[in-house]
Amino acid sequence: MFLLLSLSAAFADVTDVAAPEMCMAATPSQTFPGNGATNVPLDVVPAVVFTDNGCGNSEWVLTLTRDEDGEVAGTVNDAAPDFLAELALDADLDADTAYTLTISGTQEAIVTFTTGAALVQPHGLVPEVLDVSATWEDVTQQVVFSGNVLNGASAGQDLIVQWQTAAPGGGDELKNTFVDAAGTQAEHVYVAAGSIDAPSDWCLTPSIRKDDGTWNVGEEVCGEVDDQSSDDPFSCSTGGGSSSAFAALLASASLLARRARRA
Repeated sequence: MFLLLSLSAAFADVTDVAAPEMCMAATPSQTFPGNGATNVPLDVVPAVVFTDNGCGNSEWVLTLTRDEDGEVAGTVNDAAPDFLAELALDADLDADTAYTLTISGTQEAIVTFTTGAALVQPHGLVPEVLDVSATWEDVTQQVVFSGNVLNGASAGQDLIVQWQTAAPGGGDELKNTFVDAAGTQAEHVYVAAGSIDAPSDWCLTPSIRKDDGTWNVGEEVCGEVDDQSSDDPFSCSTGGGSSSAFAALLASASLLARRARRA
């Protein structure tokens, strides 16, 4: 069960991306374990998923303490460039014990949970790519990626899902993290890269996280990139209207600024 920590819209469509000067750093969105969770596995790796507000992420500090005596079980500084921060622990947690996870950065959030007596039970869910597509045009010089993924065959709990998108061979690799329900089809559209020339293909490798921090990785699927460049060198758009081209250009600028901060 996840805790909703922020009401900001997650992963807005590229046509609604704000100008770079109007964007904000990412904010905590959901956590595992969720607030008030019980029977949490002893070998859990606490995780926080962030909402991308257009300006990338900043450094966050995750600290886990035992409620009974305040002893620190683990702490980590994580810039979360893939919009996922994890706190790997040196040892299993104590059984039937209350803990508090403090998330500190541009804002602070506190999550409390209680362990059970068992270890993580793998869910066995593997993501399957149903469809991928990508477009590129010379006005914005960016790859806008769209994908559709089935998150396992059976319905159930919310999952931390990660999409790794890249040019064939791993060039311009980008990882985005989402929270999607098990057994459902999830569609996401976002700016995946800036590119001087139109790439021929673009690839997606999805994965689903387990509670112990390991991943079930699906098969990579690639699709041809639709080059929407205009034949008219003085044209400002290619069928999407000047407003959509301008919004996409702003999204590309935001992406490049985000990558500059990572470097």
